[in-house]
Amino acid sequence: MTIASSAPIKSDSLDPSQAHAGQQNEGASGASDGQRLYAEVARRILQARLNDVWESLPLAAARWQEDTEHVHQLRVSVRRSAAALRTFYDVLPPKKTKRFRKSLSGLRQAAGDARDLDVLSLRLRKTPPKRLRKAVRRALTLIEDQRSALQQDFVKAQEELLQDDVVGQSAELIDRVRWRGDGPEPTFDAAMEVRLKEAVDCFATAAACKSTDIEDLHQLRIRAKHLRYTLELGEEIPRKTDRANLVAQLKRFQDRLGKLNDLATSQQWFRRLAKRAKKPKQRRQLRDLTRCDKQKMKSQIRKFHRWWAGEDGKRLREALRQFGYSASDRP
Repeated sequence: MTIASSAPIKSDSLDPSQAHAGQQNEGASGASDGQRLYAEVARRILQARLNDVWESLPLAAARWQEDTEHVHQLRVSVRRSAAALRTFYDVLPPKKTKRFRKSLSGLRQAAGDARDLDVLSLRLRKTPPKRLRKAVRRALTLIEDQRSALQQDFVKAQEELLQDDVVGQSAELIDRVRWRGDGPEPTFDAAMEVRLKEAVDCFATAAACKSTDIEDLHQLRIRAKHLRYTLELGEEIPRKTDRANLVAQLKRFQDRLGKLNDLATSQQWFRRLAKRAKKPKQRRQLRDLTRCDKQKMKSQIRKFHRWWAGEDGKRLREALRQFGYSASDRP
């Protein structure tokens, strides 16, 4: 499933004075994306991002047992599309975009719950401590049952989206991409400089917090993900920095926090499964798994803060300074 757009090619935070270079280059052969007008490039990127969603959706719905990566790829494509919608808000119709983002949010939630259980199942299947093996076997049985139920919910969400013609809605949204500011339209490069600065500021604010609270660290991971996706939106624009290396550093940052998030999510699932368990012994086993992952999470939080205060964290902060990152070298 792909989107066909029929359209030809209001933000106060963008500087209209930066638009003239783009207008002079409009229509010039060989112009880079950075030199082209903002809405033109935003439309093309958004269309590609949404096409990824519609191509991943049937695979995640029908072939998830063959390869759990289908669900993972769908969730990633939805997140990347949501990031593009958030970043390009000033060339999109506000009301239509809000409704469409709500539809994507429901799809992301359905895919997210399914993916969380896939990740938990894969982790538990690795060699567990001997004292927890019976608890793990029981947990896997309950997880498999719950995963099948979630897949039914996911398929239902997919069918509802298709009935609502969400693909057609996305095509209409793309057709309405245009510059909505009062001044001259900026180039894509000029617009993305502003967007990157905004994303870096949000990340820096969260990164300055030394909290060991898992919810605070989860929010930091979300900010890092948003920054990474924003960087990827402008990946074709030449810069002095090695953009691919910076994106890779942010991904490593996310992966470290992702391990924490997986442990926090597993505890939530173990508690939910314990409430549904019929036998006291099953509930005790699930509580044992909860306590085990809680201890692992505390250890991972300490390791993350040591990493972030160390040389790898410092290199990431230095790389982000070109975009205005100004948080302390010692978080």
